[in-house]
Amino acid sequence: MALNDIIDYCVTQALTVSGIGVVRDHERLVVDDKGIRDHFMAAGVINAVEITRRASRARALTNQGVERDHDIVFHVYYGLQESSATELIHRNLVESLFEKFRLDFRLGGNANRVEPLQVEFSGQIEKAGKLLHYATCILPVQEDIY
Repeated sequence: MALNDIIDYCVTQALTVSGIGVVRDHERLVVDDKGIRDHFMAAGVINAVEITRRASRARALTNQGVERDHDIVFHVYYGLQESSATELIHRNLVESLFEKFRLDFRLGGNANRVEPLQVEFSGQIEKAGKLLHYATCILPVQEDIY
């Protein structure tokens, strides 16, 4: 088990969620409209998820083993357009991610234990001059290293 395997697995699973657009294994720095188009758009709509680690805490289990608790963060973006009720689409994407990981207690064998996906923030943000729906979701993951 390793952090990269955990993130790669999360990316692979997120890509199977119906309606999800672009999924990345890191945060992209975008500063202009071209960056948004190149890195956050799928089928003409801003629709992206970035998955990375926010924090890891470690404890010694034995003189050779370590237990690590990771906060795997999902940044969920969707283009805001009131005429299309995009808030409902964004909300459904977040809920679909919750369901995708709800019963995957070991991330396909890549983790010792996984807690349910937590929605830490859901609202709107501005990114590269665009107003977007945005959610920060945290997946608490524990791994043992020997």
